[in-house]
Amino acid sequence: MDDQGVDNEIETTNFRIDMISSLFDQQIFNNHQKNPTKDDTNCSCSHPIFISNVCTNCGFRNDYDGNEIISTIPFSYIYPNLSLSLKEIDRIRDLNLRRLISRKKIHLILDLDHTLLHQRPSYKLTPEDKQFLRHQKHGINHNLVEGGSLFKNSNGWVKLRPYLRNFLEEASTMFDMTMYTLGCRTCSWEIAKTVDPTGAYFENWRLITRDDYDGKFDKHKKTLDLVLEHEKVVVILDDNEGVWEDYKGNYVKVIPYNFFSYFSPEDKEHDASPRKHSWSQLGGDESEENGVLVRVLEKLRLIHTWFYDEDGEFGGDFCDRDVRDVIQRVELFQNGGKKGQRYKKKKIGKIVRG
Repeated sequence: MDDQGVDNEIETTNFRIDMISSLFDQQIFNNHQKNPTKDDTNCSCSHPIFISNVCTNCGFRNDYDGNEIISTIPFSYIYPNLSLSLKEIDRIRDLNLRRLISRKKIHLILDLDHTLLHQRPSYKLTPEDKQFLRHQKHGINHNLVEGGSLFKNSNGWVKLRPYLRNFLEEASTMFDMTMYTLGCRTCSWEIAKTVDPTGAYFENWRLITRDDYDGKFDKHKKTLDLVLEHEKVVVILDDNEGVWEDYKGNYVKVIPYNFFSYFSPEDKEHDASPRKHSWSQLGGDESEENGVLVRVLEKLRLIHTWFYDEDGEFGGDFCDRDVRDVIQRVELFQNGGKKGQRYKKKKIGKIVRG
């Protein structure tokens, strides 16, 4: 399939998702819902899309005594109560893979709190934080003061990590991006609008929260089952490796961002060796020129460059490449491993210095 064909099929798929509600209402109006009995459980429909466990095509109810008849995965962050069959998920992932490759992109999963920003409920503010905030200009909700990075919203305070805007702007040229947090959807959506108030980098449905699990996943872990991309083209950026224990090959560690003071010993769980004083107590912040996100972006550039290097050791069709192999080699290279250093050292050195 050529690039135009891929784009056309993607548009059809997106239109299909957007029209789920009207399709569902029409189907229920034109078709009687088939409520399965015990004898029906071996005679399920073969359609791919369900809303509230009801097939949007034939009205078949995909549950019996609380158990699914057809295996599906919930995608309520795309559309309320939406679930897709495993076959449909594979089809969409295959399609999205070709779309990524045609645009020379990879998919990036981004954590929010302690990775892109630090958020603190008002009741957890220390006296030092309150004193600091009295003298700071700040935006309300997702309306920033010009050049600012500090917000107050209905849940408390949000401090954007230095270099975040530049990071997102450049990362978006190499990656399609999804935000993924274990927070609740309402609070997380408010914070997400702080990160990307105009929707320039994240499509309006690209935010996954624990509320999207529908009881099928551990709410203390994160999973790529909810991402409509093949694992081999997904890079994960998160401060907490423990929530990605099944996807360590995709994981890129980021040093936790702790702007506000610690409220209790439990708050230190995101930082193995926290500073004695927070940035707010010190009256400072990470560097815009050489801070954590600057260095992380350098690593992402290497991952993207090596993945799409036509002359490198990751040869063959781009669709057959696995970004996990590239991440491993980049880690070796940046940590001084001999194998990594030998891999196109001169060429990559120019990229890093540039």
